[in-house]
Amino acid sequence: MVRRTAGIDPAFAVNITSYHINPFPKGPVPLNMNVADAAGDLFFDLFIVVIYPVFCPDGPASGSHCDNPEAYDDLVVNELTIEMDSRFGGYSMCNIGMHGTDGHGHPCKDGTYCCYCDDYREPQLPCNASVGYENTTMRFGQFVGHCKHASDIVEKAECWRANSPAKMGGPLYSGGWYSPESTGCSDPLNPTDNCTWRVVSVDNVINRTCHRNQFFNAVREFNSTCFDACPSINNTDSCNIACFYGNVLGPDANVPGGTVNMTTGIPTPQLVDMWLSGFRPEAQGGCPRLPIPSPLTISP
Repeated sequence: MVRRTAGIDPAFAVNITSYHINPFPKGPVPLNMNVADAAGDLFFDLFIVVIYPVFCPDGPASGSHCDNPEAYDDLVVNELTIEMDSRFGGYSMCNIGMHGTDGHGHPCKDGTYCCYCDDYREPQLPCNASVGYENTTMRFGQFVGHCKHASDIVEKAECWRANSPAKMGGPLYSGGWYSPESTGCSDPLNPTDNCTWRVVSVDNVINRTCHRNQFFNAVREFNSTCFDACPSINNTDSCNIACFYGNVLGPDANVPGGTVNMTTGIPTPQLVDMWLSGFRPEAQGGCPRLPIPSPLTISP
């Protein structure tokens, strides 16, 4: 646990450009919400979001794990600068309560964010004041190649998910997930001396659908050959999703044990730039900016 001192020790203070997806009414201040660097949020999209229509073809009505409001609701992508004490602790999974739980079996009031300091080695660790951190390459790299023979779209999707961690790596693109919690700072807009994180600035808020379309279209433009054979231009149908992962991960994307790395398909640095394309100035094709609440408030 971080030893609390008068402010964040300059020797450990880092400013991280952070991204998080949430329902617009919840606001951009990520109290008890998970955030990520650009590579980390890119990985989340590859691992969970782009693939969602395959596993949940009827949306929330598809059943278990398909009713997460952060996967289908009226969503935005927030870009902000957060100062953190880099003496990180165990990563916490923070989710919106639905049906009295956080979706992982923990109690959570509906419509509120709840964090549990879960760890794949020691479930439900006690939370402390440290900002939680997860290196996605280290956490999920063990699953690379672990999928069945891809005989149908769902099994192909399982391979895309299993092979996605192989796109991440190195000091710049390992993919960082963070959990800034109320245990570390109850009011990150007006931090006290003993806070371990604070919001420096909210830089941009854009519509999630626009952001997703920008990213998907950039991947399509990289090589449109596969997409041209699809019956429609629809980034939620299985044909376009299969072409997307073929471009991103490479030709072995849906092969158990196939070769996928940072240079197969779209090179990872270029892929991160594609993911960020929605945040370009509007004059350069970026998404329209949504209003940032003023004054900023903290969602309950």
